[in-house]
Amino acid sequence: AWRMARWVAGISRGRALMLSGISAPRCGMSPMLGTPGARHRGAMSELTSEKHAPSSWARAPRIRALSSLQSHFVLSRNHVGRIAFVGDGRIELIPVHYVYWNGVVVGRTSSGIKRALGGQGPEVVFEVDEPETLFEWRSVIVRGSIDFMAADLPSDRGAYWKAVRVFQTLLPDAFTERDPMPSRRVMFVIHPNEMTGRESSMSFLSRSSGERSPISG
Repeated sequence: AWRMARWVAGISRGRALMLSGISAPRCGMSPMLGTPGARHRGAMSELTSEKHAPSSWARAPRIRALSSLQSHFVLSRNHVGRIAFVGDGRIELIPVHYVYWNGVVVGRTSSGIKRALGGQGPEVVFEVDEPETLFEWRSVIVRGSIDFMAADLPSDRGAYWKAVRVFQTLLPDAFTERDPMPSRRVMFVIHPNEMTGRESSMSFLSRSSGERSPISG
């Protein structure tokens, strides 16, 4: 009898709630918690509130141009670069060791590049990367003419050994019996006509306020 009375009381309470415009709770949820949809909307509104706005936590790398002096520093402290050129109707990209000395790029290579370029004076592009992390890096591109020098040509001999001495500041064993790459006997000098540099960082600061600000590059 008491179970029947409880069931009747529940029905009566539900009808009273319906008449008053309040939905009866479902699945045992308290009316204060509301429906699952209401709880989801409440959570989403909290996530998109000003406190959690994307602008306060999302960070993107900024890219800016390097000054001429900064580009010189990048070239000076690195020693592996790439030469891009057109040879035999194809675009080639060759990694090389180099030394940046008195405003020119001094390096050595095999005779293959010289043959592909067809001698002295052709235009080339030389590029150096200085990565630190995925979004922290510097890059310098040099456009200019390249001259090749070989020890067996009398006209090149003075310039050749001068370039060798410059290169030996990087690798003292170069061109000796202890040379780790004895096949690379051809010296080259790139004379820059144009130099550009770029830098990416997550921490550029505004000069006026000290706050992070986007920098176009």
